[in-house]
Amino acid sequence: MASKRKIRRKQCSGKQRFQNHVEACDAMHGLIRSGRKRGGWVHVYKCQFCKGYHFGHAPLQRS
Repeated sequence: MASKRKIRRKQCSGKQRFQNHVEACDAMHGLIRSGRKRGGWVHVYKCQFCKGYHFGHAPLQRS
């Protein structure tokens, strides 16, 4: 099981924090339209650590 510190680094470090879901969606769609973000499904999510919003690829589901 990963430590909380490791999970936080993976979720927050190097990512831009947005105040709300709409701002994060607008930024995500802007990157996609500009061609700088390609491939895979990305989604907006509320971060449990910083209480802001980020976007990124969905985590892998492990069985």
